[in-house]
Amino acid sequence: MCVCYEQHSRQRGSTADAALPPASSSQLIYVPPNKIKDHSPLIIGETHGTQEVLLFLTKLIKSEHRPAESTAVLLELPADLNPLIELYLKGESAQDALVRHPFWHRKVQDGRSSQAIVDFLESVKVARDNGAVVEVYGYDRKRDGSQRPSQQGLERENIMVNNVSAYLKANKADTTFIVTGRVHAKKNFVYVGDIPSLANQLSDVHRVTSVNMVANKGSYWACFAHPVKTFDCGVKEIQTKSELAAQYLQGEGVYLFPKASSDFDGELYFERVQFSPPVITSQQQ
Repeated sequence: MCVCYEQHSRQRGSTADAALPPASSSQLIYVPPNKIKDHSPLIIGETHGTQEVLLFLTKLIKSEHRPAESTAVLLELPADLNPLIELYLKGESAQDALVRHPFWHRKVQDGRSSQAIVDFLESVKVARDNGAVVEVYGYDRKRDGSQRPSQQGLERENIMVNNVSAYLKANKADTTFIVTGRVHAKKNFVYVGDIPSLANQLSDVHRVTSVNMVANKGSYWACFAHPVKTFDCGVKEIQTKSELAAQYLQGEGVYLFPKASSDFDGELYFERVQFSPPVITSQQQ
């Protein structure tokens, strides 16, 4: 979850953040796992610092119903990590080499460099060793010094869009998942400065489906601005919504709205989410 951008943004055609339509069991359309490919590329707006989205993708990759199908998982990781990721997935380098990259050692971390990411890469490595056809691709701004520091702000959105678009044009996996922060996944979102969000720009040139991760209860790991400390980093609890589960008749999974909201086409529902801490503990924690 990226809270830092909310104050620098606006909705296209509105000054307020559009709310999701109230869902009910009669409104939500469940998408079985073997039908998710019909809605690819699927953008998942997650809460960073949780495990469940990546565990959900791991289960799909390992599913016996799709042994011959190819999968691409695009993650909000710096693009210069891609060579290291591929070496790791091929078994040609160790995990230690992967996490030496500066991305894992940032002073302030936001959940994207969590243990869940490394665990997911290990699961993909095992799946590929067993014959699964899976690619993992980082599409965020490079951290190797080749892109100027100012590009970590709103220009970063355009960098991510360009990287994702180039990948989608060059690669035709049976199912493509684009995992990103919730704000980036909003299809009608525009930052101050008239820079549309990742999903907003992608939807102009690609047929994409965007779902919002929701949970009944649980926790996540994040850093927030703090009035005394430099940052308040650690485990945060989500507000429990005891009535939420009754809306999702098939349990956890992907649900679509009969009529998409201005921001999302549906939701990825979990009963509970569990926090995932950073791989490397930073100075701010």
